Amino acid sequence: MPIVPQNIPRPQQNRTEVGVRSLHPTHQPSALKKGARRSKSAKTGDPDASALDRVSHDDANLMVNEVGDEPRRHDQRPALEVADLEAAPGHSTTVLRREGRPFRTENGRLVPPHFADVEQGNLQNAWLMATLAAVAEARPDVLIERVADGHNGDFFVRLGRRRFPVSPEFPTEGYAEVEPRGRADTLWVALFEKAFALDAACSYAELEAGNPSRALPLLVGGGSRRQRVRTNGDPEAEVRKLLEHRDQRHPMILVTRTGSVQRPLVADHAYALVDVDGDGGVKLYNPWGTRRSSRPLEAVLHPLPWRDARAAFEFLYVGGIV
Repeated sequence: MPIVPQNIPRPQQNRTEVGVRSLHPTHQPSALKKGARRSKSAKTGDPDASALDRVSHDDANLMVNEVGDEPRRHDQRPALEVADLEAAPGHSTTVLRREGRPFRTENGRLVPPHFADVEQGNLQNAWLMATLAAVAEARPDVLIERVADGHNGDFFVRLGRRRFPVSPEFPTEGYAEVEPRGRADTLWVALFEKAFALDAACSYAELEAGNPSRALPLLVGGGSRRQRVRTNGDPEAEVRKLLEHRDQRHPMILVTRTGSVQRPLVADHAYALVDVDGDGGVKLYNPWGTRRSSRPLEAVLHPLPWRDARAAFEFLYVGGIV
């Protein structure tokens, strides 16, 4: 049974924008500039179905076999002197300082991070953005604990047990949105993205290949688990397992298959699984986000029956496994 898309309005004025990169020849994503593979739908000129975010499938086994080990080895690396960050190939290296706070406050109270704060921008790192969205839904407390004030408006961001000094200076290329849904004082996504870039040889370019198992241990501790999604299993039993993970506050990320998948999903992309219900439904968040509320949240938040949706996915990643 095919996935039936929800009745979601699609902003017509932004048809050539897919939340990652414009398909105009002068604004091609770096993966396309480097001659990367495109899906059949991309070749036909359908921008919403283009495979612009390719999550790394090849290194997933290596990551999963290291459950619980990554933070320990990570801590053995020498401390970094933060210098200039390398942008992705073909992207601008110009930066702009954005003053503000990592997390908003309302009436003097801290507003916990929300999955909809994640707006991916022009960097092909859906694996990381979907992971941040999933952690924001399941464990917002650990994100808050990992960000601390530094000096003169700078911050410290902790990945695993290492702290990175992170200034609020971000590429003007348009990576993680610094004002998601048009809201100021919501720098946390951009700060974490920059911290991961500092950890990855001081390079944003190194974030364009990866999978959630690369990020989960450094954000929530414990280990991560990858599970292949199969269509011949018991969907009711699978939903019960997803409910267990939800109740245990385990972040969950789903990665779609290569090739074509049914709308509203796109191939080779990562989604945060932000809710599961007892009736067999799941709710998935596309980290492309709302583009500062230029499109409704419903356009990137997909409620689907798990029985039908699972055919689109290759892997389920779960974090915080003890």
